[in-house]
Amino acid sequence: MRGSTVVVLAALVMGVCACDDVSKRYATLQDAKADDMSAKGWLPEVLPPSSRDLRISINLDLNVSFGEFHFDPGEFKLLVSRLHPYARSHSPFVNFDDKVKDFVEDGYPVYEFTEDGSKWVFFCKPDRAVCTYSMWVSRS
Repeated sequence: MRGSTVVVLAALVMGVCACDDVSKRYATLQDAKADDMSAKGWLPEVLPPSSRDLRISINLDLNVSFGEFHFDPGEFKLLVSRLHPYARSHSPFVNFDDKVKDFVEDGYPVYEFTEDGSKWVFFCKPDRAVCTYSMWVSRS
C-alpha cells in the first residue's frame, strides 16, 4: 500500500510541474483560432491565412512561447508586410543573439512584431514557406 501511495504522489507532483508547459499542434490556423490561441495571446494576428502545421510550445510561468508554422509561398509578402525588420531587442532568453545569428547564417530573414505587450521574433525561410518564432512579454 505504501509503495502505491508514493507512486500516486509522484505522479501528481509531476503532473503539477508539467502543467506550466503546454504544447499544442494544429492542422490549420482556423483550428488554432477555434482553440482561442489568438484570443489568449499565444498567436499573433499577423499569420497568413494559409498557415498550417502549427506547433506551439508555451511556458505559462515565464509567459513565453515558441512555435513553427508553414504557409503557402505566395503569402510570404503578405506576412512580411505585417512585420518589421528585426531590431536587436532585449529578450529573456539565454544566448538569444547567438540564436538570431545562427538563423541568419542559415539564410533565414529575421522579423519582429509587437502586439498587446508581446514581442514576436520570426525566423522565416521564404523558399520553404516556413517560419519559427519566439515570443515574450516585452518589458519596454
